[in-house]
Amino acid sequence: MKQSGPSKRVFVGIKATDRVSDECIKLQAGLSNLPVGLTHPEDLHLTLLPPWQMEDQLLTEKKLLKAVRSIESFTLEFKTLAFGPDNNRPRLVWITGKATNEINRLKQALEDVLGIETRLPVLPHITIARFARKDQARLACQTLKQPISLSMPVTSVELFESAKSNGNAYRVLLSLPLLPSPDNGW
Repeated sequence: MKQSGPSKRVFVGIKATDRVSDECIKLQAGLSNLPVGLTHPEDLHLTLLPPWQMEDQLLTEKKLLKAVRSIESFTLEFKTLAFGPDNNRPRLVWITGKATNEINRLKQALEDVLGIETRLPVLPHITIARFARKDQARLACQTLKQPISLSMPVTSVELFESAKSNGNAYRVLLSLPLLPSPDNGW
């Protein structure tokens, strides 16, 4: 099968909306006392499928289109600002929410068409900052668990390339719209 270009390191996710990015920037401002590297606003996203080496972009795009063709738009709720993945091993600061049936269905559809089985439960989160390795140990067992209330409409899914360009770590290769939801009027 002919490739549609050079191999690329890619992942599938949901780009943060402008409103969520703006709120994350406000939350980042409150982290000035921590030794963290802040996630660039254009890089804020929720990962659905972890990175892999994509060999054929056209084939991947066709499969992604098939996966989302029957998925309706939905809303994600973020409820907590916290260290992640846990307080014993803080590597990052993230906003988290609960998995919904809609996001579980979306992730399963993506895994099915791409033949990827992550076996990881969905924990909706957006990483807003990362700790350097040297700082992780000294921050162990410190806590950060702040309630927040932030919702985000999910109206598309993106294929991202992990590429260091223009200061951003990720580049959107493809954005796939989800079906309008009759409940939400999208």
